[in-house]
Amino acid sequence: MSIKRFLADAREVTALLRAEVGPQPIVVLGHSWGTMLGARLVARWPEEYAGYVAVSQHVDTLHGAVLARDWLREVAPGSELAGLPAEAFRDHGTYVRLMQAVEAHGGGMGASLAALLPRALAAPEYRLPDYPRWLEGANRGSGPMWPDYVARDLIAEVPRMPVPMLVIAGARDRNTPLALVREWIAGVEAPRGRRLVVFEGSGHAPFLTEPERFITTVAAFLDAVRGPP
Repeated sequence: MSIKRFLADAREVTALLRAEVGPQPIVVLGHSWGTMLGARLVARWPEEYAGYVAVSQHVDTLHGAVLARDWLREVAPGSELAGLPAEAFRDHGTYVRLMQAVEAHGGGMGASLAALLPRALAAPEYRLPDYPRWLEGANRGSGPMWPDYVARDLIAEVPRMPVPMLVIAGARDRNTPLALVREWIAGVEAPRGRRLVVFEGSGHAPFLTEPERFITTVAAFLDAVRGPP
């Protein structure tokens, strides 16, 4: 499992989708880890995609961990993790503990598991057996792919986004910190347009905490990408 392999798989899925939908535009939407894949996919093969929607854009794992640690120092100064040096978060287990602490102190999803479960079970795209499979896949990939994650830097790897781009970020998100998202947006070359929309009341999952605004924002972007009928 590697980013390179996932990109190759995504291109195969794109080809299958293209065979189904014909010439209508395809827009890539990624959330969190999905943005690590999505931004690179669209930037590398822009001829295949009409736009890119990033939700909680991943920029730099280690830098993001340092910002999360600094925030933890403010909200939980007695935490053991708050005193660790930046290099400590290169260790996968330490990083996982940091993200668990961030979640526990309100800097993560912004929606409780109790609130997520009914929505997940009601989702028509999934069947009940899919959920343990999802958990198995997430656990299987996280550790082995960790060196690849830590080595990634979006600012260096994707300095240009050649398709129209919408970036949605939660102001309370410490998992993929807004400060890093702003830094990438400020420097990326985007000849076909870029827009950053900050959801002030949301963390890492604005589509769950502010769903109406999320739907309206994404729908407006899709309408602009499609153009007049």
